[in-house]
Amino acid sequence: MTFVNPIFLWSMLGISIPLAIHFLSRKDGVIIRLGSLRHVRETSTQHFKGIKLNEILLLILRCLLIIILSLLLAGLSMNRTSSLKWVLVEKGIEKNKQVKSWIDSLEKQGYEEHWFTEDFPTIDEEATSSVSYSTLVSELDKKGVGDAILFYYQKAENFKGKRIALPSTFRAMSVEPGDKKFLLRAIPWHDSVYLRIGNSSAKGTTYEDQLTRLAPDTVSVSPPHQIKIVVHFDQVHQSDKKILIASLRAAEELTKSTFIILEKDAAHIDTDSADWGFWLGQQQVNKNVINTVVLQPAPSTHLVERTERNNWQITERLNEDVAIHRNLTLSLASLLTFNDSLMNIASAHDHRMLPDSMAWASTPTNEKKAELSQQSLASYLIIAFIFVLTAERLLAWKRGQ
Repeated sequence: MTFVNPIFLWSMLGISIPLAIHFLSRKDGVIIRLGSLRHVRETSTQHFKGIKLNEILLLILRCLLIIILSLLLAGLSMNRTSSLKWVLVEKGIEKNKQVKSWIDSLEKQGYEEHWFTEDFPTIDEEATSSVSYSTLVSELDKKGVGDAILFYYQKAENFKGKRIALPSTFRAMSVEPGDKKFLLRAIPWHDSVYLRIGNSSAKGTTYEDQLTRLAPDTVSVSPPHQIKIVVHFDQVHQSDKKILIASLRAAEELTKSTFIILEKDAAHIDTDSADWGFWLGQQQVNKNVINTVVLQPAPSTHLVERTERNNWQITERLNEDVAIHRNLTLSLASLLTFNDSLMNIASAHDHRMLPDSMAWASTPTNEKKAELSQQSLASYLIIAFIFVLTAERLLAWKRGQ
């Protein structure tokens, strides 16, 4: 039980008013002198006992009216806690023997088992793919679950958006997902097959390249990604052009892609349906035609940085030292061969875990109090006040008070 305005509890001192009236109004009976008791008839005292009882009932009812009114003014409310007790499991964790033992124990304590995923289906139903942990916790909180225990992988990939606080009635138990080895890409390369294999664990994800003469039957080999590049340059930027093309060829070998590189004079701007255009010179650039990279020296911590949606700039004139020490080849390889489908594969197998200290925001004390949903008892108090007032008025009318 809590009070919104506890200061009004002082109004209960008003009980002293009917008590004082009751006790101060008690007077001794009037003495009537009689010459003879011959005509005085003895009567039962039951009637007088009834009068005394009615007075006590009136006193109680009037005191009760003051108490109810004081509670109403003080804003009496009750902490409303849901009886729902859920244990939620992320897909895959149910195979963990230790977790299964804990879940069985919790079910004996009255917990319902649900998937920790969208719509929270029961464990007997089909589970969909998981979404952001923050979104799931927010949706679960709206369902009014009073006690929830979460068994989840705490994957870094699934923490998206603003970090939120875990409600005080929820407990999160992270489970290490273990190592995951997966094939990211398989492409033919000369007389061999190039495999890029990923290995993801709770601590991080690494990749290794393998060349094999014959790919396994289960591996789907895709052709090398072909990228058409046009390099526009003028006489002033001849050396920049040579360094750029050398770096592009190194990036081609590194990523096992196929670059079709066309060199164009700056005076004859021609994108020629290219995927990328590099501009080394003072000419005007049509940045809306293709993905565009412009050589434009500027103070920056990055050699290649994004300026607009499909536009990038090289922030320093190119020479061998710049290309080597500022990793021009890696920058170009990452920029030119970005692939959404490969990113989706990598994300699906990403087992990196977020540290406990970074998973959920800490909750200030005042926010914890706000988490407890409260139900106001004002409507019940009003009904009780009307009922008691009606009873008091009827009894007072009967007693003539």
